Amino acid sequence: MEEKNIKKQIICPAGMRVSDYLIKIGMKSSLPCGGQGTCGNCKIRVFAGELPVTETDKAFLSKQQLADNIRLACRAIPERPVRVGLINNGEDDIGVQGIPENTAVCSKPDFSHEFGIAIDIGTTTVAAALVDITDGCIIDTVSCINSQRPLGQDVISRLRSATSGNARLLKKLIEKDLIKLGEKFFIKQPEAYVKVRKITIACNTVMSHILLGYPCDGLATAPFKPFSLAESKLSPAELFTENDTSRIFSENCVFDILPGIGPFAGSDIAAGLMKYGFADDINDTAFIDLGTNSEIALIHDKTIYITAAAAGPAFEGGHISCGIPGIPGAIKELSISDNKCYIKTIDDKMPEGICGTGIVSAVSSFLKNGIIDKTGKYNDTYFLSGFTFYENITLTQDDIREFQLAKGAIRAGLESLMKKAQITDINKLFIAGGFGTNLNPDDAVEIGLIPPGLNDKCTAVGNSSLEGAIAYLTDKESFKKINRVIDISEEINLANDSDFQSLYIKNMNF
Repeated sequence: MEEKNIKKQIICPAGMRVSDYLIKIGMKSSLPCGGQGTCGNCKIRVFAGELPVTETDKAFLSKQQLADNIRLACRAIPERPVRVGLINNGEDDIGVQGIPENTAVCSKPDFSHEFGIAIDIGTTTVAAALVDITDGCIIDTVSCINSQRPLGQDVISRLRSATSGNARLLKKLIEKDLIKLGEKFFIKQPEAYVKVRKITIACNTVMSHILLGYPCDGLATAPFKPFSLAESKLSPAELFTENDTSRIFSENCVFDILPGIGPFAGSDIAAGLMKYGFADDINDTAFIDLGTNSEIALIHDKTIYITAAAAGPAFEGGHISCGIPGIPGAIKELSISDNKCYIKTIDDKMPEGICGTGIVSAVSSFLKNGIIDKTGKYNDTYFLSGFTFYENITLTQDDIREFQLAKGAIRAGLESLMKKAQITDINKLFIAGGFGTNLNPDDAVEIGLIPPGLNDKCTAVGNSSLEGAIAYLTDKESFKKINRVIDISEEINLANDSDFQSLYIKNMNF
């Protein structure tokens, strides 16, 4: 499997860490831990030359992998030049997920209209929509993996990287992604170049600070004070480090980075809450944006209680031995019947790994069939080897434990907000993010990700951040609505919440 997924081979110079060289030349390497040697994801294969086996290699790689010259890029420093191939996990194939099915799409754009671009900068992916502002139609959608990922897969490791001297590099990497997305639009729709006047961007607070060149130190330590959460409107010349972006964005464009709520809740969640009515007089409605940085919100009595749960990247396949994002070939659903395992993959492609919804589905099936117990422990048949879905795609006991940590954090975060609001029931639950698009609510209840009884009250809404950014382009009331959301929001830091730790421990089990 690793052999067929080798990307272009490159020569790495002596004396430089391989992962640093890959970043320098613009090749994407999966470094969920930010290059700290704690995740084992940055696999490379040596084709010529030598890379000594490190203790970290031994900890994460099998004897067969070591014999096949597989190494970890973040630990590899060659004494002489080596030729290596980066093992591709298929992330380049990721697409824009979660645009509502009832959204109007322009088959023949009217170039007499005004156009805009809406962008969601996620920790994992960057998604964008080219929008006809005049009639609200979506003309095209594009996406890419966030190029900052080699410097940390989750928001905490990304922040650590920014405060350790990489802030300027991180800014340049996201600028490169914005330019790439603009190129994709205007190659297909060259007439749109002069028609785009406004570009709205929604993202979490760390992403906005990096993009705007703000110092990130205040986000890294208590009392967690952002440099600024205000809306920012900038020309391309003001936003981009690169001097000439005129070939991509007209000098008449205005980049509008939407306002955020607090250090843990950025403009991405504010935009999503605006889109789904939290500025209105709804009550006892919850919202969970499942992803690398999972935000949870609950509105009660005209107050939005909001927090970010440190779930980690497991919902997007991170820190899972066979985990991959929601890309073609990712196992998204699993069922077991008559001792046979049946799987479904995204776009019905050959299985390449398992994504977050696949893990939820698998764990639900394991519980129903006695393969794991409520504590997450495999039965004797699978305890040592794990459960194999297809060829060498296996969910190990360690993978189950990693997922329990993420699941427990989300459920405990939601219950903490319910205690804060002094309610015991929820009228409606929105689950956002690409993860939510393929989530089966029955499976989510079965494993304890969401409370019992919410099966029929649960609605998957896809990429709510991008939807909110689109609404900000097309809805004249959006400015008032998003500021209403911000005004009535009360951000909760779970690290200071006395109930969270006990709820977290309680919800670790399935």
